[in-house]
Amino acid sequence: MAAHVDSPGRLIREHLALLSPFPGRLEFSCRLALACALTTLVVEIYQTPDPALTAYVAFFVMKRDRMESVVVSIVLSILISVLAGILILLAMVVLDQQLWRVISITVASFVLLFLTSASKLRPLGAIIALIIGYALDLLSDAQVGELATRGYLYAWLFVNIPAAVSIVLNLLIGPPPRRLLEQALANRLTLAASLMRGGDDKVREAFQEALSEGVTELKT
Repeated sequence: MAAHVDSPGRLIREHLALLSPFPGRLEFSCRLALACALTTLVVEIYQTPDPALTAYVAFFVMKRDRMESVVVSIVLSILISVLAGILILLAMVVLDQQLWRVISITVASFVLLFLTSASKLRPLGAIIALIIGYALDLLSDAQVGELATRGYLYAWLFVNIPAAVSIVLNLLIGPPPRRLLEQALANRLTLAASLMRGGDDKVREAFQEALSEGVTELKT
């Protein structure tokens, strides 16, 4: 029996559905764009290197609700501060050993990416692995201990600048979790009422999608 193959039209509709608007998407997109712009502005003012990487970190610290964004930003700042101290000590060992530098990047990336999938570090593990790999790679261009230390301080700023911007921005204009929860519940109750009144295929599809999402995010 031949395997079922989705038609091109159905695949196109499914991909377009990923771009369809949903409650809160425009607000979050504008807030994220503002965070990236402000992060880039701070980087340009203080002339720290790699503004693109610094702005990229904003995608990891900005969440849909205010409290989650603030908590993630604070936790990431604390973790990167601790890891920066560890990396400075590690640099003393691998500064002149290219082989051990590559091994340390590989081991650190593997451990952090494993923790990303197997622990509560899921929102942070990937970006921490990226920053650590970048910081250790800086050693190839900095054969002097002082330059390596300065590079690690820059890596520390790569995280703390967008984290600080995220905290301030979310405290000022970020939506509270309660409002997002009320909106989600109201949307699901509206879908249920429309379905009970004999809604069309679009309503049924939206209702099934809500069922598949479950209540995990709402409980969070």
